[in-house]
Amino acid sequence: MKEFYFLAELYNKIYYWLVGTTPGEHTCISHYKKYDKEVWSQIKNKIYELENKQKLTFYEKEFIKCKYIGDAYRVIKYNSRNKGHVCTTNSYQSCSKNMDAVKNVNIYGDKILIQLNAKKDSYAIDIFELLCFMMKYKLIKMQDFQKCNFYNLEKYECEEEVVVPLIKENITNVSIINFEKDIIQYLPKDKWYRNRLY
Repeated sequence: MKEFYFLAELYNKIYYWLVGTTPGEHTCISHYKKYDKEVWSQIKNKIYELENKQKLTFYEKEFIKCKYIGDAYRVIKYNSRNKGHVCTTNSYQSCSKNMDAVKNVNIYGDKILIQLNAKKDSYAIDIFELLCFMMKYKLIKMQDFQKCNFYNLEKYECEEEVVVPLIKENITNVSIINFEKDIIQYLPKDKWYRNRLY
């Protein structure tokens, strides 16, 4: 179990990732790069290490379940004046596992919906699977638990958050969506990308 003690040092950062970012709002690239370096890459590297082991312990098998493979959906701001809409930051970003979970985020007005497919080599991470592992095996320090109460995160569980690297290889579709009007307008591929975050 000692090999997972490093997760205790990441709990506060994961907590603030969940409670501190408003879906669809601007966040600078340095924010994503910082989290990649300080949090997500450590988890990714551990998963990669375990995948290359011949035999896994019970705890290792439990931990590796936090790797996510499958569809994911990310919502960002829409600006009709933009010629392209998605900046591929090559860093992990928040997504939901399905459209019902996206609707639980309480997003209003016209937005850009990015559809992704997290492949095996994407090393996407299921945040709540990870947090449940940490909780179950007491990998959250008591002082951190009190300061950043785990139970405050329950309201985010319905968003089914996974973090997926936002790279072109993972993106399968980009559209304009308005949940109130139940409208989806798929964008042609030449209007998907832009060079700047905003």
